[in-house]
Amino acid sequence: MPVFPAALSRHCRAIMQAALDHPQPVEPGGRQRPGEYISIGSFTNLAADVKAFAIWLDAHGISDFREVTDVVLDLIEDFQARVRAQGHTPLVAQALAEQISELKEKLAGTATALAAERATTAILRKIVAELDLELHAARDGSGPVPIASLPARRRRPASGS
Repeated sequence: MPVFPAALSRHCRAIMQAALDHPQPVEPGGRQRPGEYISIGSFTNLAADVKAFAIWLDAHGISDFREVTDVVLDLIEDFQARVRAQGHTPLVAQALAEQISELKEKLAGTATALAAERATTAILRKIVAELDLELHAARDGSGPVPIASLPARRRRPASGS
């Protein structure tokens, strides 16, 4: 879940909670049936949009959604139009894209580490099972026990005496 600007955090979390608790309105494109709840993919997209909006508001000194007026919304639409006209990504979007890229790299590294740990765990499970069988065979005396005994450890005299 994204971390929202501190001043708008409660507002943003309320929006996200409402998105989970209430059916979504039907989009103009009509991809959604009336009364449907938000899907997980749409929820993450909504969270990113709310975060970007909150960051923009915070950067413009707005700390409460009640302060958002038609004038502010017009400013946002003008900003979006200028961005589209320039053909480049705004800094906020670039920062979010970089965070996503970093998180994907971390996830890939974590997945690789998890796969290695699972392989190690599988080997250890086999070793434990074999040792358990050998232990039961040794206790029962039910067959040859291919356990090699190790000699007792020799104690070295303490140095410095």
